[in-house]
Amino acid sequence: LSGHVMLYLGMKDHRPYVISAVGSFAPETLEVGQVQSFNTVVINDLYIHRRSGATWLESLSSAVVLRK
Repeated sequence: LSGHVMLYLGMKDHRPYVISAVGSFAPETLEVGQVQSFNTVVINDLYIHRRSGATWLESLSSAVVLRK
């Protein structure tokens, strides 16, 4: 698989949450195109914006469901 990998944690207050390693992201409080840079693991919802202005949810191109 290529691309970014994140693990889905579930829904809270009708928002989908994931855990992911990131180098930067744009919280809803910043204007489109602005980002905060850091290298860490975060838990966030999929409505966080990418540098392009699209949310992570809008940018999601595939998902793998693991089952026992």
